Formats: sequence, structure tokens, C-alpha cells
Amino acid sequence: MTNLKQVGTAINIYMADCDDILPRKARWMDMVLPYVRNEAIYHCPSVGAKQYGYEYNSQVAGKNAVKISDVRNTPLAFDSTILSRSAVANTATRPGRHGGKDNVVHVDTSAKAMPR
Repeated sequence: MTNLKQVGTAINIYMADCDDILPRKARWMDMVLPYVRNEAIYHCPSVGAKQYGYEYNSQVAGKNAVKISDVRNTPLAFDSTILSRSAVANTATRPGRHGGKDNVVHVDTSAKAMPR
């Protein structure tokens, strides 16, 4: 969950520099990369260093975060069955690779393990 929490923090720093606008869908990891200390945070340790394992919520992509009414419960990024770089989906694919739960970071950067 630590990596995903760091992804959420990096996206929030990106937003601070971009007038509260969330990254677009295409190449979102590349857009946020300047705000990341180590690209290894993009890799879920449970899937290995050559795959990624996180998806970005396409429903928030490119939006102004100020206009999102429930930032505490709106997923920003989450565990994914899609293991490619900059994966995007509008709902979590829910692999359940953490004891039957999925890690989710929300727009407010709170992170939780959610049951499948």
C-alpha cells in the first residue's frame, strides 16, 4: 500500500502545480514522474519489478479536483489486473492480490485495503 499512497501523493503535488487539474489518462505515469523520487513506486511489489499493477481512475482524469464532491471516497488509483504502464479504467479490476483485498488511494490521498 505504501507505493500506491506515494503515487497518490505525487499526483496531488502534480495537481498543486497544475491549478488542481488531475493528470489526463494518456501516459499519466509519465506526467507525474517529475514528482516521484523513485519510479519503483509505480510497481506493485506483489507483481514484480517488470510489471506495474496499478490503474488510474479514468473518471477523474483531467478533472478539476476542487469540483469532485467526495474526494475522501473517490478512487484515484488502485490495484489492477492490467499490468502495463499507465493503465486506466473507470472501475477497479479487483485482482484481490493482498489477502483477498485491493489497495486503493483516493483523491485526498487516503489509502485503504478494500475487500473484493
